[in-house]
Amino acid sequence: MLFEPDDHDLGPFLAGLGRDWQISHLSHKPWPSGRLTHGVVDGLGQLMRRHGFGAGDIAAITARVPPLVHRLVGRPDLPEPPANYAKLCLRFVAGGLLARGTVDVPDFRGAERLGDPAGHRHAGLVDVVLDDNSDQNALAPQTISVRLTSGASHRVTLPDVYGLPAVPLTKVANEGKFRRCPDFAAVPLAAAPLSPGQDDALIAAVNRLENMMDVSALMPLMCRGRA
Repeated sequence: MLFEPDDHDLGPFLAGLGRDWQISHLSHKPWPSGRLTHGVVDGLGQLMRRHGFGAGDIAAITARVPPLVHRLVGRPDLPEPPANYAKLCLRFVAGGLLARGTVDVPDFRGAERLGDPAGHRHAGLVDVVLDDNSDQNALAPQTISVRLTSGASHRVTLPDVYGLPAVPLTKVANEGKFRRCPDFAAVPLAAAPLSPGQDDALIAAVNRLENMMDVSALMPLMCRGRA
């Protein structure tokens, strides 16, 4: 890190030195799609849980989003998108959520998931609308509105995107995400990447990280059969 005291005021930085830990301001990604697609996943999930409707009850969805979100993930849904395109397509991600009830790594692997007719049918219900936010870097607020086939309408406004420090993942959600990831990393996919109980040992080690004398002790726990 370089500082140029003649050109910059270091006062605000120095005032928090040793007290304001930037790592505590980091975001966690709840789902393995583009960060800017997470508002619609969270918003739809909240509305479905709160009002008790299912994917088949939805007639239309409107995601009213800031300029950055609209520009980067407001792209059209494609019938058979490349994986990297799909991860950054709000419509595709929302469609997959409605088709399968979740968003996870397998949703972006292989032609069967990427071309899933049910997912694309639901994606076609999503309209991505640009809001009047003047901040070109804002992730929020976002408003997710749903119109049901019954004629009822429901809406939620998200002041922050799930996973930000203001709305962090719970310990259970964090650990659940970690426990799923090793299986997705296995090569071949049928091979277990970690030995039984190894994920528990690694979680326990990370939970006492501040008191570890040597963090190199983590490395063997990341290799199969080394717990």
